[in-house]
Amino acid sequence: MQPRHQTQSSALICGIGTGSSGTFFEAKSAFIKKLLQEAFPSFPNKGYHATYPGGIEFHYPTAPNRVLPVTSTSGVDEVEEQDEDKFDAWTWGIGDYEKDHIIGYEKSVKFMLRYIEEHGPFIGVIGFSAGGSMAFTLASLAERTCPAKVMEDLQITNMVSIKTCL
Repeated sequence: MQPRHQTQSSALICGIGTGSSGTFFEAKSAFIKKLLQEAFPSFPNKGYHATYPGGIEFHYPTAPNRVLPVTSTSGVDEVEEQDEDKFDAWTWGIGDYEKDHIIGYEKSVKFMLRYIEEHGPFIGVIGFSAGGSMAFTLASLAERTCPAKVMEDLQITNMVSIKTCL
């Protein structure tokens, strides 16, 4: 039997904002990662937390819906195919508040549930902007309707949502 302090790290999901990618969000949120890793160092580092002896591991999944660039100020021109692959911008869904429908959000929720099943368990989720909305959706599903396996993999006990304010 392995000592408790040699267990694997605890994992967080970090949800991107619209127009971003997992790689970009990882770079832009490095200060948060550093703060949490300092607050929860892994064993045998001084001050390791008994609840999280392996420290904190971060996952930065990229949303599954590509956001294409606008090629003119009117926004009606077609995007050239070769430019599409160079544009690393993604979203959880694209919506129209007047229609009360978000295109692609259901696909994104299914994507995240598969991600959780494949890479979990997770102890929490951090979301920026639209990623905050996805974080709240996942927490709500964990509380209410997910199958037992998903709930086991998504053991969210604390939630942080970082929203932008203008």
